[in-house]
Amino acid sequence: MQEKMAIEISKMIAQKMAMMKGDETDPLAFIDKLNSEEVGKLLVALLPLLQLETGGKYMIGTAKHTVQIKSDRLFLRVGGGFANLEDYLKQNGPFECIKIAKIMRDKTCSYKAAVEVYLEKHKAAKNVIKEWLKGDDSNSELFSRTIQRMRDL
Repeated sequence: MQEKMAIEISKMIAQKMAMMKGDETDPLAFIDKLNSEEVGKLLVALLPLLQLETGGKYMIGTAKHTVQIKSDRLFLRVGGGFANLEDYLKQNGPFECIKIAKIMRDKTCSYKAAVEVYLEKHKAAKNVIKEWLKGDDSNSELFSRTIQRMRDL
């Protein structure tokens, strides 16, 4: 499922970047050509999915969920039942990104630092936070521009 989504998003980005080939001064100019559906898909691709602890506890976006595999599919515990991960991401992904963007704006921090706020809120293990912070923060500008495009639409 995630592999299929990643391929679809990669193709979409490649097509939009090809349209912007002449603009080498702004490598993120393709974002301005995305429609609302494409913006939603890109935001979902940027959403953090991090294991918080053993036992199937994950942070998906800004929320902590229990994840289970049933019939070769991933499901998360939501409310009194379960939701398919793909459906959950389509429905809630952009809103989760807005929450991260709000932290970025309020604390004037990067994408990585905003996600760290939620990791600490959910009492993630120190090694999880450490590993998250070790990665690069190259998605900050992409995330910010995509959120701005969503607002513009």
